[in-house]
Amino acid sequence: MDRFTLEKVYGNKGIDAQKKRYSTLIGLFGETFGEKPQRLFSASGRTEVCGNHTDHNCGCVLAAGVSLDVIAAVTPTDDGVITFTSEGFGTDVIDTGDLEAGRGRFFRRTDKRRLLGLCTKRSESRRL
Repeated sequence: MDRFTLEKVYGNKGIDAQKKRYSTLIGLFGETFGEKPQRLFSASGRTEVCGNHTDHNCGCVLAAGVSLDVIAAVTPTDDGVITFTSEGFGTDVIDTGDLEAGRGRFFRRTDKRRLLGLCTKRSESRRL
């Protein structure tokens, strides 16, 4: 697996702000979970210039990268439980061993709905 430095991901411009962001993330992770994260991730942002949602029907989308991203700190576990928290939101838990419990329920938090959907899809694909 490739390892990237902050300079490789963000370039030299504004690197001090990125270092502060990641340092804050690592600190919050430690406060929440009592340990340092084992992995850090960055998901780059994009915007859809035109064609938004046409891709759901095999249409084309013109997307463009933006200079924003979402960062995450992670420590894998073996218990099948995903505990996640987001700045400005509380902590939430998904038990991947009991995905049926969440099926069909409405969650106010979009991030929990998305994560539950990803876990369910992955679980279903393993059963095929």
